[in-house]
Amino acid sequence: MYQDNQEQFAGRSVAQEQGFVQLALRAANASVQLAKAVQTGSRVLVLSGSDGTERRSVLASFNRTVESDGFQVKRIDGACDEGVLTKLLSSKADQHDDGQIAPGLQSDPSKHRELGLAGQLIVIDNADLLPLASLSRLHALMHNEADDVRLLVSGGAILIPRLCTPDCRPLWQSTALVVQLDPPAGEERHSNILVERLQAEIARTEAKLATQRRMLRIFTDTGSFEDSGIG
Repeated sequence: MYQDNQEQFAGRSVAQEQGFVQLALRAANASVQLAKAVQTGSRVLVLSGSDGTERRSVLASFNRTVESDGFQVKRIDGACDEGVLTKLLSSKADQHDDGQIAPGLQSDPSKHRELGLAGQLIVIDNADLLPLASLSRLHALMHNEADDVRLLVSGGAILIPRLCTPDCRPLWQSTALVVQLDPPAGEERHSNILVERLQAEIARTEAKLATQRRMLRIFTDTGSFEDSGIG
């Protein structure tokens, strides 16, 4: 559905595109491809599927595979665990002066090796139900390249269009693999209509932001709203 829609992938550089893969797969193959991506070092993955039961089945299989590979998996449900996620994001923001991560999201690669762990993997399902403010902050969980943290963001058909909004650009640009579960034939048209509506909404929002930025520049240059048409 998203394969030929270049607007969905706006804002990604050529270098990023070379390391970016988008696949439409059946559930049986989806967990395999996601696990391979983690095993080869990808740090941000996206799973999209309108069937929540099928998506959870993929995640369960994926979690078993990566846990057997030594990853410490932290599961968060965006539908009911927003408080847990908020606490993690706050922990990231409130770092100690020495640069260490505050308690709540410890990610020390040397400690992981001592414990026989490959690293920490945060799996967030129903991410499409998170407020945009929370979704846009997920990139903070990665902290920096030295942290041994991976992130899998999962949700319904609305997730990918939401990740393509300007607020979520840092997270989207860090995404290495997008797996979209093939929808049942009867749902494909409904999903297309939903995406088209979201694209139109995003376009209207971006146009409004562009107008507001122009008005702000006028105000900054003149020190008055008179030339901008605002009374």
